[in-house]
Amino acid sequence: MGHRGARRGKGERTSLRSAIVSLGVSLLLLAAGNTAATPIKLKQSDFFELIRGSAQDTIYTFGNVRFAQGDTEVFCDSAVWIVNRTLHLWGSVRFKEGSTLLEADSIVYRLVDSVMNARGSVRYQDEQGQLIADSMVYRIKDSMLYASGDSVILISEADSIHAVCGEAYLDQAAGILEMLGRPIVRFGYPDTIESQVVVADYIRYEYDTKSAIARGAVRITRQGMNAESACAQFDRQPDRIRLYDSARVLWEGNDISGEFISLRTSGGQPELIDIYGNGEARFVGDSTTDTVDVAPDTGLIESTIGDSDSLSFDSSEAPISEPETAQPTSSSILRGEQLRFTFENGKLRRVDSYGQAYSVYAPPVGPRGIRVNNTASGDSIRLHIENDSLRKVEMFGSVQGTYVETRAPAQPAPDSAESQDTIEYRGEYVVFDLLDSSMALSGRAVVEQGTMFLQADSISYLITRKFLKAYATPVDSSEPNDSLDLTLADNAPLSDFHRVTLIDGSQQIDGQYLEFSLETDRGLILQSRTGYDQAFYGGSELYRENEEVYFVDEGIYTTCGLDTPHFRFWSKHMKLINGEKVVAKPVVLFIEKIPLFVLAGVSVV
Repeated sequence: MGHRGARRGKGERTSLRSAIVSLGVSLLLLAAGNTAATPIKLKQSDFFELIRGSAQDTIYTFGNVRFAQGDTEVFCDSAVWIVNRTLHLWGSVRFKEGSTLLEADSIVYRLVDSVMNARGSVRYQDEQGQLIADSMVYRIKDSMLYASGDSVILISEADSIHAVCGEAYLDQAAGILEMLGRPIVRFGYPDTIESQVVVADYIRYEYDTKSAIARGAVRITRQGMNAESACAQFDRQPDRIRLYDSARVLWEGNDISGEFISLRTSGGQPELIDIYGNGEARFVGDSTTDTVDVAPDTGLIESTIGDSDSLSFDSSEAPISEPETAQPTSSSILRGEQLRFTFENGKLRRVDSYGQAYSVYAPPVGPRGIRVNNTASGDSIRLHIENDSLRKVEMFGSVQGTYVETRAPAQPAPDSAESQDTIEYRGEYVVFDLLDSSMALSGRAVVEQGTMFLQADSISYLITRKFLKAYATPVDSSEPNDSLDLTLADNAPLSDFHRVTLIDGSQQIDGQYLEFSLETDRGLILQSRTGYDQAFYGGSELYRENEEVYFVDEGIYTTCGLDTPHFRFWSKHMKLINGEKVVAKPVVLFIEKIPLFVLAGVSVV
């Protein structure tokens, strides 16, 4: 080992033995002055110089320098040791203790408070991972690190984290990592399929609970999903994300938003999504979205759009992108104070909306240029999804809706115009089945089209056929009489039933069961009763040929307004021509239940 010694002021040289003794004394003084219990020892140096001082001694070492402090070894190219105060290290500096390693271009080690200041290509590594930065402050007693630089990188395979940021605070004792400077964190590293990337102004991660909090313009990317919010919380066991304040999620072409969103996944696949406060979901069928990924070595987001070249950009400037769609099969909107998405094996199966629920459904334009738009509101709405397509819509509580069908002109011409049919409907419970294109309403059900008004306990509507069925409920029953075996309880009187009521203009018909075609304007009503010009007509079956002509089987005519009139004319077959005449044959006059006489046929103008 080369050596040389000097004393300031006297300039006399010391012998090899005295230098070694002085070094030993310096080491003892250092140990006595250091708050650490374990003394530092110089194990190796190609060259050193001792400078004695009145307050403290200083030792200069050069070439293959090696120190030891207990189980810790320190390597560097050169060092300046100010006894009892600091240790300055330069050139390929390494602190090594077991699996823990600290490397830097230079380190200042304050011995009195056990604080290290490392600069230049700093790397800290232990069993959990590694932290790379331009500069780092390591408080040994508190087991705390502060790292900063143009690109601070943290990699922990044990916790499946890869992070890039401008500043990082690592509290090893508390197991907390805090990152600032628009950090980019990949959770689930190095798995690129189940991992998720989080970008925010601030991110805090807790190692023990495997949870994280992100604040400030938070953006999240994972397989098939982008999300944004002002604040987010992540729980990895179970796998859950909570988005706070103006939260929004884009996933598989769908767009959901609300004041608060909770996403729960299992095995990398979505399991449950809850939205609270002004929830809205926009669905687009059969769409494609851009893929977004993060390059672990650079910390940059890479977005590949179609077959174009890869684009790299700083994630802090990357807004959440709108989903690009390719020929959507359908689109719909669902709103409510609370929304819930339920998944099975990663596939969406059901969506529920609670509290002032509102929905819009618009299937693709049909082959004949038919456009459909169905809007509805109620206390709650439920969507059923199969094979990524909407199959059924259930609506509960004070349901109101509008079904609009718009047709393109049959022969395009400059003066041709679209035609439009509008149906208004109401009920306590409504089911819209897309498989058979039908709608079922119950509980004070109402359907209106133009001048036509239909009210019943339950109504079914075959949309493609434009065919209505309406049912009355017996007064002593809460269930609609929707059986097609309509013997009507042995011709029970209409007063025993809640009525089916059909109003068309000034014409009103009451009955127990109705079938009606909106396309042909024809219909059938059982146990009917209608009034015209201070007279009442009824029958077991009433057929509407058109707006003016009716055929009645088992028909009655009376001017008595009671449900069971005091007198009536009965006929096996009657024909009513509105505003003109009634033709009937044969005709029987009844007083109460007693028949008085029979006429072969009557025509009344």
